[in-house]
Amino acid sequence: MDTTGKVLDVLFRQIAPERILHSLIQCVSGERALLREINEEREKLFIDFAESTLHGYSENEQRMLYGQLEQERQGWEKQPVVSEGFLSALIRYGQETLVTIQGIPYCRNERVLSWRDVYLRMGQDAVVCPYLACQDFCNNISRVDFTWPAILKVHDNELSHMLERGMAENHNHICGGTQSFQITWCRLMNYPEKIRSELKNFKGNNLRYRMSRGEEDNSLDRYEQLELAALFRTILFRAIHRKEFRNASDLANAGTFSSELAFKEEYMDVFSLRKELCDLVDCLRTGKGSHLDYPDETAFCLDYVLGSRLLQYCADSHERVLVGERCFLYQCALQCIRADGFTPFEQELFYLYLLLKSNFRSEMIQANGQTGFQNFLYYQNRKDDAWDENPYFWEAARMAINYRLSAESVTSLEGRLVPKPMPSKNIEKVYRFDLGKRFADCTSAESLDPSAYNFDMELDVDEFTGLPYFFVYHFIKTEDDRKLEKDMFWEVPCRHKKHRENLRAVAIGLAKALRKSTYLRNRMRGIDASASEIGCRPEVFAAEYRYLDAVQHQWNTKRDALLPSSPMRISKTYHAGEDFLDIADGLRAIDEAVTFLDLGVGSRIGHALAMGVPPEEHYRLKNYEIVTTKQDRLDDLVWLLYRTKELGVRMEGVLESRLRNEAYQLFREIYGEIVDWNGWNCELLDYYHSMQLRCDEPSAYYPDKKAREIWETMEEFDQYLLDRKNLRLREYRKSTCVSGLYYYYHYGTAEGICGRRKVRCKADGAYIRLMRQVQDAMQRYIDQKRIVIECNPSSNVLIGTFQRYEHHPIFRFNNRKLQRGERNDRAQLQVCVNTDDLGIFDTSLDFEYALLEQTLRTQEDEQTGLKYGGRDIMEYLDDLRRMGLMAVFPENSERGRHS
Repeated sequence: MDTTGKVLDVLFRQIAPERILHSLIQCVSGERALLREINEEREKLFIDFAESTLHGYSENEQRMLYGQLEQERQGWEKQPVVSEGFLSALIRYGQETLVTIQGIPYCRNERVLSWRDVYLRMGQDAVVCPYLACQDFCNNISRVDFTWPAILKVHDNELSHMLERGMAENHNHICGGTQSFQITWCRLMNYPEKIRSELKNFKGNNLRYRMSRGEEDNSLDRYEQLELAALFRTILFRAIHRKEFRNASDLANAGTFSSELAFKEEYMDVFSLRKELCDLVDCLRTGKGSHLDYPDETAFCLDYVLGSRLLQYCADSHERVLVGERCFLYQCALQCIRADGFTPFEQELFYLYLLLKSNFRSEMIQANGQTGFQNFLYYQNRKDDAWDENPYFWEAARMAINYRLSAESVTSLEGRLVPKPMPSKNIEKVYRFDLGKRFADCTSAESLDPSAYNFDMELDVDEFTGLPYFFVYHFIKTEDDRKLEKDMFWEVPCRHKKHRENLRAVAIGLAKALRKSTYLRNRMRGIDASASEIGCRPEVFAAEYRYLDAVQHQWNTKRDALLPSSPMRISKTYHAGEDFLDIADGLRAIDEAVTFLDLGVGSRIGHALAMGVPPEEHYRLKNYEIVTTKQDRLDDLVWLLYRTKELGVRMEGVLESRLRNEAYQLFREIYGEIVDWNGWNCELLDYYHSMQLRCDEPSAYYPDKKAREIWETMEEFDQYLLDRKNLRLREYRKSTCVSGLYYYYHYGTAEGICGRRKVRCKADGAYIRLMRQVQDAMQRYIDQKRIVIECNPSSNVLIGTFQRYEHHPIFRFNNRKLQRGERNDRAQLQVCVNTDDLGIFDTSLDFEYALLEQTLRTQEDEQTGLKYGGRDIMEYLDDLRRMGLMAVFPENSERGRHS
């Protein structure tokens, strides 16, 4: 982030709202003169909170940065058409970064990377609305249309024309594929009584950190901050329309609304009674807001700012849930600019509102600079807390499906959902989104008639064939939670026993739903497994993937051709190599996913960062250390020692000897006692073979069932507990030593306790060179398998360890169009660009392409200047776009019956 962005971040995100609130309280209580002291206070606040973002700058330099900002603000005041305002820094940045074409704001193409850094932390509307307000004021324009794109498009005609040919979104978790924060904010500002009841995943967990100098703040909790924001929004809204309102204590007298008096009455006197706030907002919804009809509720007020005049311009817009807040911010900014607008107190109240909003936004949009999937998971768990079971769901579905298909040139949209054990639930989840899509397709007049969007799933199934969007069900990964204690007297469960039982039930429920419902067979095209990889390997899902593969094959080959029935198509993808304790750990996860889940042509792997992250950058960030468990370290080392030879990698002799010695020592520490007790003559190669048995269900190796070649059972699912396609595994199962090691990997108490102990290892130059070699070999292996890699640039930058777009693995996975005819012996993988959870990462698919474009355009060659030519870059991006379209999972049609 450049210096300008860092200064804006301090001003509009880092400063504690409590400090501004305290100054407002002093103002209305007569303890200070707000106007006289405001600038002195602002400088102190800036310096107190600058260190969070401006670390590396001395305090004197930070003061100079603020002084430069103040100089520009004072120059701003001298403009004859614009009044004083704290928004001058935002407006100036907007003028440098944005351009308006036919009333619609765009990002300048050369400012894409800077814009991304700034808006990720503050939100786009925090800049766009003041920028447009100033521009419209200077041009004497009265704006009524606030339906610009949720994520601004880039002013780049060549890129736009190329993307308009069609894009595929192949990695999109649909509940995160909407504007989660904006919808949540709209819900809570208009229904503050839901703040404490609906935000289940927010309490007691701040995802961002704040550093400050000076006095300590009496911090408000998350709920109090949101309730304050809801109250201050009503005060500012009434101040904008002050002639239409009176203060509660002045109802009998003439005069306009006073924000200071409202603040004193409604916050200082009665705010502790939250019912007063709810009643106040309810009055505004009833008296000012227009009402809409939804499938589950009629005459519902989406936002009290959306009056009848404003609603007529956006009633049928897919962005309508964003319009009320945008209009509110725009009008507040306009009031700050106009000489006869907001009072200094109201300007400061608006500033406080922006800080409260940005604080809460930082708890929903991932911008805290922390790496790893667990950090993302906190955000992921919050994304639909406030809108999953109320009318705002329909707006979320509208933004997740209708908006994306119409505004982003997306011609194929894959939405991922979590399956449930109950078959009917799996059908209902898809039905609800399809209903939301059809409802959003209706005009506001048509939506009054439920027959316009309701449908019968089985009778109207033909209407859902060939649609540009479909669904993939993804299983959830969960870390092994067994409680292991020394000298246990009860039977030890296998790894992930509870989770395996749940996955089994889910897979059976999904299979029943597919067999039962023609509608679901038309809407679902694949399966996936996602969530944290640490402590949950691909082996956990092997039986479920085999089972659903078999269900698909049996259905498509045994159907009665005389009876009408649609085929079943279950393509496969899997999140692998996104989060890992070591690069070798992530590479092993990718390899195990391919082998254990039988991924091949037409399959995909999500992220696969371990296969392309620069090893030097990764280990530098980790201080050249690997922190892991003994079990994982043993597995990684054994995999490296034997799998690298199969992949054609030559390991340096000294390094191989060192890794082998380390592996053998770990093997003896974990399994030595049980090996000696059983009298096995085991080598590391035997352990490697036992690792390959992990695609089998552990219970098949329990003493009275161990190593059976024919698995007889009454349950259909249990026929797929063993992998019978891999003939090598038959010999491994017959080996007492190999199958025994696999058994104790799952059921051994002492082995489990020892394996969980932590170790720290050094990653020296030889090891780092080996990682790059193995990455290249794995890329060749995946290329031969013709497996597609789902790349998610912003998601990967924010979760991964490389932190910069220029280091994104996509440029290692495929750079064929960037070579200018040079010889290139590297594998060229099939890749596709996606957004992942766009609501959490605050992005869009076309903006992801724009980020890649600008990243390539800014690359420099030490000898020739710019590294890539403009035509090479556009051809490369177009190649990515076309690969994305080719990677779309095929629909369930007759032509796919025997595939």
